Amino acid sequence: MNYKFNENRGVTLVALTITVVILLIVTNIIIYNVKDNLGIETLRNMQSDIETLNDKVANYYSQYGEIPVNKEVEYTNINQIKTAGLISEKIDTGKFYIIDLSAIENLTLTYGKDYNQITSETTEQEIQNLEDIYIINEASHNIFYVKGIEIKGEKFYTNYTKEDIDTEVVNLRYVENIKIPDGYKYIEGTKQSGIIIQNSEGTRYQWVIEENKITTVSENIQVDNTQDFVESVNLYGGYYKSLQDGDNTVIYIKADEKWSQAYDIEAQYKDKNGEIAVIPKGFKVSKTKGKNEISKGLVIQDEQENTYVWIPVPKDIYTNTEYAQNNSGNLVSSDTDYRGIYNILSAYASKYRSEGYIDKWYALDGNTYIAEDSTSLTTVQKNLANGCGLTYDEYIDLRSKMLKSIYNKGGFWISQYEIGAEEAVETNNDTRSLAGKKNLYPYNFITCSQAENLVKNLNSEEHTKSLLFGIQWDLTMKYLEERSVKTQDQIKTKSSTWGNYENANFDITNSQNVKVLEEGQAWTELNQNYTKENTNSVLLSTGATKRNSILNIYDLAGNVWEWTLEASNDTSKPSTVRGGSCYNDGETYPASYRYNDIVTDSDYALGFRIAIY
Repeated sequence: MNYKFNENRGVTLVALTITVVILLIVTNIIIYNVKDNLGIETLRNMQSDIETLNDKVANYYSQYGEIPVNKEVEYTNINQIKTAGLISEKIDTGKFYIIDLSAIENLTLTYGKDYNQITSETTEQEIQNLEDIYIINEASHNIFYVKGIEIKGEKFYTNYTKEDIDTEVVNLRYVENIKIPDGYKYIEGTKQSGIIIQNSEGTRYQWVIEENKITTVSENIQVDNTQDFVESVNLYGGYYKSLQDGDNTVIYIKADEKWSQAYDIEAQYKDKNGEIAVIPKGFKVSKTKGKNEISKGLVIQDEQENTYVWIPVPKDIYTNTEYAQNNSGNLVSSDTDYRGIYNILSAYASKYRSEGYIDKWYALDGNTYIAEDSTSLTTVQKNLANGCGLTYDEYIDLRSKMLKSIYNKGGFWISQYEIGAEEAVETNNDTRSLAGKKNLYPYNFITCSQAENLVKNLNSEEHTKSLLFGIQWDLTMKYLEERSVKTQDQIKTKSSTWGNYENANFDITNSQNVKVLEEGQAWTELNQNYTKENTNSVLLSTGATKRNSILNIYDLAGNVWEWTLEASNDTSKPSTVRGGSCYNDGETYPASYRYNDIVTDSDYALGFRIAIY
């Protein structure tokens, strides 16, 4: 029987084989393209990292005058980047360093994770072996990713190719942390040899180092503003002087005020030295040299432009057995152990504590002195606020908040200036608006309770304000000593060298807006240089002269006595003031000095400042 095959036959083996081969080719192309796309994505991530770092480093350089690196260890493992032709002999002339990612705020990167492996124990050889890191050239500020991104056998290390390599020399704005003034360009030299700059007309100036603090201008120097020049030289350690014969003009770096954006939440701020402060919500941080480092007096500003300085308190003191001896040998590990925290802080600042004074609530019940350690306090008595300006419960709560905040945050803020007012008065008056600014009349003629009432009305959900507690004043004194800006002797016995006392002698130059009140006379606003003789008492407006400041805090010594929330054991004079005043001797009433006063006292040499925590 003959059979006939159906014309609609199935797929032949050959056709099937061809189809499979084609599918494999197409699949491989798709897989290859997917891999290629993934490679491109990783490259884009690396390029995005570098663009972010370029912006952050530029901001850091503008703020601090140097790049965020540890210059103790040069990174030399750059042969692959050199081979790729990405390093320019013309502009990448400096050394390479690993970027210190911890020094940069609000930074999110895809790569660079090896930086987290670097500790104080990491050896130099281990550092050279790290690859998942970003490095920077100190001269060009060009940034490279050491590990690189590979696509199709080609490695990419930065956000440009060798064909697009930059050949323009960077116009340096700082050399060894010394600013090149606007309108001038760097020519040559170092800080030690004398940085040489030049303007568009070809006139050259050379950096002159001034190793010692100055108070006057030498005769062979021509300046337009003596006070600004003195302040600049003392801040930056020198100035630029013309190299032309017979030309006595100089250029000095003006410390123009610059501020960060206001913080929208309470957050940590890390300065160039790695020290940390906690910035309250709504405040701006100074970006001005000399005011942006904790070791030099970190300054912040609120919406009303009142300014405050950070007082750091080391967190490791609570676990230090030496200080624990003041707390029955007990260490502190809880932020609610208020007694323990206070005892440890008191031991840490013991040089500036004084027997018979302690931070406790007090008031007057008629003519009877009462305090928190009095027995059988009634509810009516606890609600009295005619001593320190707070009821019993308000004081206990405020003191607890202060101690808890210092324990957790590692410090607190105090107003940069004595609190002032736009209006001068001659009798008791607490109706004026208060401000922590320069060139105001001191907010005097006010009692302790009146001052605290004014301050507590400034409190918000984000932070608490009050007069300084006694322990806060002592911690401020300790801060001055720890930073070696003043010796214990200058703080405790010889404060007339840096405060406004009767026996102090100093000049106020270029004194526009400065106001003086000489004994027995009316307030006068100066329009010329002023000499304070050591034979007269003169009350000054807030922040009148840099001479009377330390770590950016003005008039801690002298000018007006400052009310605190500390109590004296003298029941007839329970209120405590600190720091001496313009009619005192700076050796008898130095910066750390405390004096007990009656609760109703109010005169021209009594004022206050604010703490924030």
